[in-house]
Amino acid sequence: MKPPLSGLVPLRTLRQQHALPILLDEPIVSLDDLRTFHELGLLDGVAMKVSRSGGLTESRRILEYMREHGLLFFASGLTDPDLSLAASLLLFSAYELQHPAALNGHQYLSGSVLRSPVRITGDQVDVPHGIGLGVEVDEDRLNAMA
Repeated sequence: MKPPLSGLVPLRTLRQQHALPILLDEPIVSLDDLRTFHELGLLDGVAMKVSRSGGLTESRRILEYMREHGLLFFASGLTDPDLSLAASLLLFSAYELQHPAALNGHQYLSGSVLRSPVRITGDQVDVPHGIGLGVEVDEDRLNAMA
């Protein structure tokens, strides 16, 4: 949800104080949104959610823009199941995520459609390796869920 226009002036004032970096999350769902907020001087970076940003292609475009303009990049998630978590992990690792990610799907979802679930130990997750997303879908499990 985009903030009302009246909320933008205080946001710019806060950013101009340089007391802390201003990261936007919910208002950034496309590259056009990011460009607008950046050109208005309203942010220092984004907390990226791949599924909220229209998937891998649009998220990659957003990440390219952030890299090109020196913006901060944090990673977040929307309680993603393991297949979309694998996709997010690959994208975030390709852009060399420098900060801890807030990826919480495994805490709230049970079950898996993968032959071998994404490995999570404590607060660390292994980035999948291999062809495509680095994971293999178990067709029988997928069909059973349909």
